[in-house]
Amino acid sequence: MSENIPGNPQLVVFVSLILLLTSCGGSGGSDAPPNAAADWLIPISEVIDGGPGKDGIPAIDSPLYESATTISRSAIVR
Repeated sequence: MSENIPGNPQLVVFVSLILLLTSCGGSGGSDAPPNAAADWLIPISEVIDGGPGKDGIPAIDSPLYESATTISRSAIVR
């Protein structure tokens, strides 16, 4: 179908402008940062750091590989 569909260029510009303006609206939330005290369900003073620190989990630099056919069923940990 190669019919020419007549259009109003001003209408296209208007609709495009409206879509642009509505998509660039505000965040819809508060101006507080996401980790603000108001977002917490418990007092922040009761939150403690846990787990390993930065770089606390060592990298596996030289992993040992075995063929799937050489591993016995008893070696599989469930």
